Amino acid sequence: MSKESDSIVVIVSEETGKVSVAKDGTLIMDVKEDSLKQILIKNIITKRFGEEGKKKRKIRIRKTKGKEEQK
Repeated sequence: MSKESDSIVVIVSEETGKVSVAKDGTLIMDVKEDSLKQILIKNIITKRFGEEGKKKRKIRIRKTKGKEEQK
């Protein structure tokens, strides 16, 4: 999907809860929260709003409990 368009794909494993990101056909595995935030800021906010938008807008990432934690 990311190879055929300019999209960024965020994948979350149901089994482990680990996050991976695909961009331009490249898969980055086991991405930590801070790294994911930086990837999204760099590729979405900065490109869409420029550097000014990056400074003015905040991205909030909500943590949700996985299936294993809810048991």
